[in-house]
Amino acid sequence: VYSPSVELKEKSKWVTFIDSPINRERIASSVIQTMREKEGNYRVIFDSLSTLIVYSDAKAVFRFLQVLSGMCKRMNATSMFSMTRGMHEEIEVQTIKHLMDGVIELREEGARFQLRVQGCGEVISRHWIDYLLEEDEIRLTGAFRMGRVA
Repeated sequence: VYSPSVELKEKSKWVTFIDSPINRERIASSVIQTMREKEGNYRVIFDSLSTLIVYSDAKAVFRFLQVLSGMCKRMNATSMFSMTRGMHEEIEVQTIKHLMDGVIELREEGARFQLRVQGCGEVISRHWIDYLLEEDEIRLTGAFRMGRVA
């Protein structure tokens, strides 16, 4: 689902354009309709909640996200929702985090890229882990223990 501000070079039957980036009802109905039409596993990537919050109010976005994330869970979709660091009050960030099964935070410290995982199953540490962006992968370079991020 895209708003007109996104200029796509290729058309796809899996792309739906909406009239406005704040038309939450149309966004939700388009995502749900696409999942119902497509067979198999679903991945929903929502980039970005920050846009909705800027154009709308955070409470309305939270209510929208409750419905959309709940529907995605019921349809066994793997969903990822992004937010831009530094754009939101801490209360908004914590309210959105509350709806998520887990959180992956990214940051850049000088020349180092780091991530931190919270929730998401059996994560045993909340420490920042270094990673490298390679041509076709993200390679974790931080400490590991027992096959888990440590």
